[in-house]
Amino acid sequence: MLWAASHRHGRGLVAVLNGMLERLDRAFRAQRRLTADVSHELRTPLAALRSFNELLTEGQVPDEATRQEFLEQSRQQIERLENVAEADQQIVQRASHFSVCPLPASGTA
Repeated sequence: MLWAASHRHGRGLVAVLNGMLERLDRAFRAQRRLTADVSHELRTPLAALRSFNELLTEGQVPDEATRQEFLEQSRQQIERLENVAEADQQIVQRASHFSVCPLPASGTA
């Protein structure tokens, strides 16, 4: 009889632990997706800025109008990077409000 009650209690504990592990797995997958998205959002404007800078530095820009266009595109890419940094900062600030607290053991107050 004691074994049966203990076995039922153990199954409940396993179910709770499995639920917790599933939630953790979802959170880790979401974190990996976010990291990949942020990485992509950073690489794209950086690649554009590198290209613009190389062309301007190497004297490959044929005229002033094209040079001004490159500078305007660079400004837009910098703004895009600033937006990504701002969004990242907001995510970190929101996440700082969450914490994990242990539950009290049954039978204790």
